[in-house]
Amino acid sequence: MIYFLPPEFGIFMLVIIVGWLIAAGIRSLNEKTYPKLDPVVLDNTVSPSGKCHVDKSGYYAGMGKYVAEVVCPELDSRWTVVADCKEELEEKIKKEFCSLEERIRDKINKRAMKRPEYFRIK
Repeated sequence: MIYFLPPEFGIFMLVIIVGWLIAAGIRSLNEKTYPKLDPVVLDNTVSPSGKCHVDKSGYYAGMGKYVAEVVCPELDSRWTVVADCKEELEEKIKKEFCSLEERIRDKINKRAMKRPEYFRIK
């Protein structure tokens, strides 16, 4: 018999295929899947300061709820807001914007107070 490939080639290919399948499985676990949302037009999609915004929003028919994702890049945070009606969703988004802006102000104040000149006695 004449072999074109050595017998170790089959084992090598098996290891590559198994490694590829494991990597694909890990990638699929890391991906976030979002449900199909029916689009909803909201009045307030950006905070008054412009530092936070609504990324995804809509009506999720499976739960019968309105869903929005509030994103604040400055704090590296994402919050999902869920409500029964559109007006309640807009109100919760406004409260979330106020909360996030307060956290931004606290973060700025703490950073400013860590400066050495604020602790000198004159």
